[in-house]
Amino acid sequence: MKKKKIEIEEFMTREKVADFFHRLAAGLQSGSIEIRDDEERLTVSPPDILSVEIGAKQKKDKFKISMEVSWKCQEVARGV
Repeated sequence: MKKKKIEIEEFMTREKVADFFHRLAAGLQSGSIEIRDDEERLTVSPPDILSVEIGAKQKKDKFKISMEVSWKCQEVARGV
């Protein structure tokens, strides 16, 4: 499988971030998530069981929430 990577790092309004997470949640429920930037698009189909890591921390005047959702590709998991 060809390696593809999209990273988005920008300042957004709280409303735009919430909209992104709503679309992400809808994609998880439907089984198809599309992430795109100005140049590329990546569509993934997560399985029913996912690995999830969520963290939150506060350091002086900075707050951070991090989330990672991962899974093995079906072809790789089946040895195809």
